[in-house]
Amino acid sequence: MNEELKIIKKKYGEKMMHFCRDYFATILETDGLLLKLLLQNFEPSHDLYDDIIKQNKEKDFEDFIYSFVWVEENNKEIPVKTPKELLNEAGYDLYECHSYKDINKFIKYYAPGETLCTFMAERLERCYVFFAIKKNVSEIKREDYPNPERQDEYGTSVISIQFTRDKTHRLSIKNRYNHHVSNPDCTFSNNLDNIIPGLTASFGKFYGLVQQYPHSKFELEGYVQANDGKFYKYNQEICNIYYCPNNIIIDHFEVKRYAKEKYIVFDIYVIDLVNKKIEEYDKRYIFPLFDTKAIIKKIIIVNNDNKEKEVRIILEDNSLKKLILNKYNQLLKFEEQDIKIISNDLDSQSLFNEDNILTRKR
Repeated sequence: MNEELKIIKKKYGEKMMHFCRDYFATILETDGLLLKLLLQNFEPSHDLYDDIIKQNKEKDFEDFIYSFVWVEENNKEIPVKTPKELLNEAGYDLYECHSYKDINKFIKYYAPGETLCTFMAERLERCYVFFAIKKNVSEIKREDYPNPERQDEYGTSVISIQFTRDKTHRLSIKNRYNHHVSNPDCTFSNNLDNIIPGLTASFGKFYGLVQQYPHSKFELEGYVQANDGKFYKYNQEICNIYYCPNNIIIDHFEVKRYAKEKYIVFDIYVIDLVNKKIEEYDKRYIFPLFDTKAIIKKIIIVNNDNKEKEVRIILEDNSLKKLILNKYNQLLKFEEQDIKIISNDLDSQSLFNEDNILTRKR
């Protein structure tokens, strides 16, 4: 795993990292580009991948990301040679696959454990599949390459050229080593002209296979796109104000962030840990959960094993308010109690043990 994928894993989770490795091989050829696009368009969240999958938005997400990197090349001279003719000049024989019987003819060129998933999945329903085989392929042996590299002679002696059947015709050039080398689905950087100049335009002219990534509008339920261009997951929306996890509020598309060491944002409330205050963010909508004018003596935060956060608030009259928040800072439970303090040590966790507090739930 390269450094860029490690950062994507840290910010967006392991499943998103795998998705990016599999679907954005071309973009990963340019160091840092995919990470830049993700950070520019999506607030880091380990929930993003799961929400995309639940809503069947994989293709929309893929098109959205690719739409930022596609540059149409309208001024290229139309080639006069066919893809077969050009690949012949590069030392390859080109074959177009129309059936699974056609595809399976090429499995013989792959070493055990290195066969493409093309041979196992319903690939022809999703892609146009071609194979380009070096004319001297029988002379190129796997055992002669103990330290394989993606662009070595063995790796590029058998390549599968695949275009998606949707309107984008996204290209993938697959390596003979499969996943035994870095980014094998991006052989020749997924650029046909890196095999021989003019091949990209030739596939466009003679097969009608031209990559197109129109800039698309992406929508994901439970997410709002703020005026900084990023999508944010939110807990609830009230009058165009979005209350989000991670101490973020999107107010009429303006992003407001609250430092986690100073504040806790939950539901419509903001807890000020420094000044010991609780306030409604939007004072037009006051819910009778708290008397925000009450004087707070102490706020103690305890995290439990379920990624929940328990916020214990002691007021001036020694009454206790206890909040249980989930990992998104959504309120799960609220308890209000009268307490009689036996211990004078307000910093001690033992203050909240049964032996030290007499309680009466309201």
